[in-house]
Amino acid sequence: MTGEGIQRRHGQRNENHIKDLWCCRCRDTVKTLEVRYFDDYEEKLTEAKELRKEYYEMEENGCF
Repeated sequence: MTGEGIQRRHGQRNENHIKDLWCCRCRDTVKTLEVRYFDDYEEKLTEAKELRKEYYEMEENGCF
């Protein structure tokens, strides 16, 4: 799952920063890859799919 980065006063997070966000669809906290305004979305979506394997079992989930 990807999430748009939260703008911060003191600079951006590092590339491929993982954060916890609440998913309204799953009704659970999920790991998300922060996408900064200057990142390539398609590239980050591919990266998120690879990182997903590290955090979740590969069974089909109704959310993502």
